[in-house]
Amino acid sequence: MTVALFSSAVFFGDAIRSESKIILADLPELWVQQLAGGRLVPLKAAVADSLKNIRGIRSIHGRIWGYWFDGATGAVFSIVAADSTLGGLPLMSRSQLQRLDTGKILIGSGLAELRNLTAGDFLSITDVGAETFQFEVVGQLPPETALLSRDLIVMHPKDARRVLQYAGNELTDLAVRVNNPAEAANIGKKIDLLFPDLRVVAKHQLVATYEALFGWRGGLVMYGGLFALLAFLVLAWERASGYSREDRLELGILKACGWQIDEVLRLKMLEGLLISFTATALGIILAWLHIFFADAYLIKPLLAGWSVLYPSFHLSPHLEGSSLLFIMMLSVVPYMIATLIPAWKSAITDPAEIVQG
Repeated sequence: MTVALFSSAVFFGDAIRSESKIILADLPELWVQQLAGGRLVPLKAAVADSLKNIRGIRSIHGRIWGYWFDGATGAVFSIVAADSTLGGLPLMSRSQLQRLDTGKILIGSGLAELRNLTAGDFLSITDVGAETFQFEVVGQLPPETALLSRDLIVMHPKDARRVLQYAGNELTDLAVRVNNPAEAANIGKKIDLLFPDLRVVAKHQLVATYEALFGWRGGLVMYGGLFALLAFLVLAWERASGYSREDRLELGILKACGWQIDEVLRLKMLEGLLISFTATALGIILAWLHIFFADAYLIKPLLAGWSVLYPSFHLSPHLEGSSLLFIMMLSVVPYMIATLIPAWKSAITDPAEIVQG
C-alpha cells in the first residue's frame, strides 16, 4: 500500500506533465504584454508594428481575452476573442463551424452543464459597467478538450471588446512566433531591451511553470503518505536491529545442517528480493489501475486542484523509466538492507549459541 500511494502520485504527475507538453507544443514561442505599475494593462495594437522590425520574428498575432465572473453559478469563465476556429487547439471541428458572427458564442462543457445550455439558447453576460449583453449559443466545445475548454467562452472580437471594455486599438497581448525556436530567448531579450515597459513570456517558462506546479502538488501527496513511509522505515529498522527468535532459530538450524555463511546470505537475499519485488509489483499495478482506470479517484482532487468548474479529463497511460527506478529504489533497497544486515549478524554466530539462546 505504501508503494501504491507513492506510485499513484508519481504516475499522475508524469501523465499530467506529458499531457501538458502535448497541449503546449503548438503555442507561440513568445507572448508580449504591456505593464503599468507592475500590473497587466491593455496593449496598443501599434506595438505590433514596432516589433515586426526585429529580425527573426515570423508573425505577430494580437489577442483579446479576459475573465467573467458569473454570479449565478459562482464560477469564473475565460473569454477568448476569435472570429474562427482557434488555431492550434483542437477545440472545434472545422466542419462543424468555420466562423463566428457577432452575437454568437461557443461555450465549454462546464458552462453548458452549470447553466443547462444547448445550441440555440441565449446567455446574458454583464460587464464591469453593469451593462448586459445577450449572446446566442451556437455550439459547445467537445468534452475531450475539457482540460482546456471547460471554462471557455469564445466570441467575436467586437463582442469581446465590448464585454471586456477594450478600445478599438487595444489588445490583451501579442502572440509572437519566431523563425527559429532556438533563438526565442535571444529575441525575447531584444524586446526587453528595446521596450522596457513590455513583459515577454517565453513558452519554455510556461512549460517549466506547469512542471513545477504538478511536481509540487505531487510532492504534497508524497508528504501525505509520510506516515506510511515512516511505518515502513520502522519495520526496516526493526529488522535491521536484529532478527526475531524464530528467524535466528531458522538460521541456526541451517548452519547446523552444514550451510555456509555465503549460502545463508544468498538464501536471505533471494527471500528479500522475492518479498520486496512482489510488494513493489503489486503496488505499481494497484497505482496503475487507480490512475488510468479508476481516473485517479483518490488523489485527483488534490493534484488537479479545486474549483466550481472542475475539469473532467482522462489521462493517457504514461510511464517514465526514471520514475519506475525511483519507486524501486524507495521500496526494494531499504528492505534488502534491512534483510541482509541481521542475516549476516546471525550467520556469523555459532549455531549452538543460537539454538540454545
